[in-house]
Amino acid sequence: MIIWISSYPKSGNTWLRSLISNYFFSKDGNFNFMKDDKRGIVEKDGERYTGFQPLFSWSLHLKSWSENTLYPTLIIKYEDLIIDTTSTFKKVLNFINDVTKSKKNIDEEKLLKCIENCKFSN
Repeated sequence: MIIWISSYPKSGNTWLRSLISNYFFSKDGNFNFMKDDKRGIVEKDGERYTGFQPLFSWSLHLKSWSENTLYPTLIIKYEDLIIDTTSTFKKVLNFINDVTKSKKNIDEEKLLKCIENCKFSN
């Protein structure tokens, strides 16, 4: 399964990846790779610059995804993760289940453990 997360810098990408990884790649929600990810937008390979992606503005970035009709998309705001992590993460898991046609129910205990493991204070 490939889960594509498109995000704007400093918008919760690493946190959401950690939550998803904790949930799907552990038996009990104890998989923790929450770390400061130092990848840049532009990388230097020897004397060449690679991986350039123009960012333009937040509104153009959001519009490019919200108006997409080629594949299923789910728009999650960082503010929603902060205000109500549990409901927002459930929304993400339900979306993944729908897209993959999974019949598995969300494991509430595991979900809460994942959220606890990915708190910024840990």
